[in-house]
Amino acid sequence: MAKEYRWNVTVDGVAHTVQCQPAGNRYLIWVDDEELTVVYRRSYKKMRYGLEERLEICGKQCLFIVWDERADLVVDGILSSGKDYQQEKSRRIKRFVSFAWSLFAAGAVLLVAVVVFFCLGWVTTANRAKYVTYAIAAVWLMVNSLLQQKRWKTLS
Repeated sequence: MAKEYRWNVTVDGVAHTVQCQPAGNRYLIWVDDEELTVVYRRSYKKMRYGLEERLEICGKQCLFIVWDERADLVVDGILSSGKDYQQEKSRRIKRFVSFAWSLFAAGAVLLVAVVVFFCLGWVTTANRAKYVTYAIAAVWLMVNSLLQQKRWKTLS
């Protein structure tokens, strides 16, 4: 059974209980035992970046998020853990951007190694196709990491 999430939200001095029940490719959101909405997961590619959905709970604007398969509710810019949402989002983006830079560096090292092997004559006719494949993989890794960095920077 999937984990059920529960948060307490106070709106105009009235306490409300918000529940989230993951069910397959969607999240069922309940407020005070009444269904509020259903939030659908997007494709896997978009899910990697997290899911953020604006909700109105009893007249208060909130943000329902899923990061790393863990659901959370942002009320007045504060996560349920008490941490500031913008700071946590910024930290998360910096982590992914630095990871993308490390992938770029790995691709660059691989590409340089392949070029050096070609220049030194270590690549024979028999294994040339293998090294060309390595070069293509290195270029793909570098381009993909740059695109990921651009994607993350636009989310911040």
